Amino acid sequence: MYYVYAESVILINFCINLILLYILAKINKRKFLILRSIAAALIGAAYALLFVLQIKVFTYPEMKIFIALLMVLVACKKLNIKTFLLLSAEYFLLAFILAGAVMALSNIFKTKVQSIGGVIVSGDVTLNKLITAISAIAVVILLVVEIYRNRHFYLQAEINIKFGDKTCGVYAFADTGNLLKSITGKSVILVYKESVRNYISSYLNCDIDEIEDDITKIDDASKITIIACNTPAGRKNILCVKPSGIIIKCDETVHDVSGDALIGIVDDPIAGPDSKTNAIFNPIILTKGNVCASE
Repeated sequence: MYYVYAESVILINFCINLILLYILAKINKRKFLILRSIAAALIGAAYALLFVLQIKVFTYPEMKIFIALLMVLVACKKLNIKTFLLLSAEYFLLAFILAGAVMALSNIFKTKVQSIGGVIVSGDVTLNKLITAISAIAVVILLVVEIYRNRHFYLQAEINIKFGDKTCGVYAFADTGNLLKSITGKSVILVYKESVRNYISSYLNCDIDEIEDDITKIDDASKITIIACNTPAGRKNILCVKPSGIIIKCDETVHDVSGDALIGIVDDPIAGPDSKTNAIFNPIILTKGNVCASE
């Protein structure tokens, strides 16, 4: 028999939950939402304490599953059902890996650290303080780095768009808030009109402005589609072009997303992390197994 310290249960499990949510965001190339993740980690930490206190309803496996799903839902915004289920499954996997690692280390070093129902607890005073301190320091470093990255770093990519036999290069930054998709589920990469005007006009054999005014002027209607979206100014139609190919180079990795995306044309310049930015893409498109090369 040993004693469990409530404050340590809360702090350790809060830190572990936050780290797991951070890993989950990074492996899925999603933005780590600090405040939402902190709220989700607090939910998990509160559950951990109630579990350790043996409050009956919180000892059921169904409750643990519910809490984990709630944490993913709170930590990530604008999730569709498919993405939510995928992220939840990955979170469960990460949690199981962590629990297994804790049990293995506990047996190897004969310590009193355990994972009980997925809740990390320690009954040794000295070891408890050490784990608490290490967890807290790790989270502080994580948050400081992430805040700095949010202010000074954006996931950016070079995108080569092939229009027939011509290739146009644009410079894009990742935005998980760009959820625009076609009815067939293809992501829309938004590109400033003036950056691709000549390429598209040549590709469609018609001036892009004339097409926006009257799409019947285009010879091959299969090359375009119109997608309606909601903007602060109201509902708006966006002209989307189906290019011959799309290659994205991001973090020294090349992705062929030719069959997964459309090019959406926007009239206004795109405000990005630097002056050369002229496109926006959702990084979720990079997780579809479309890697074709790494440098």
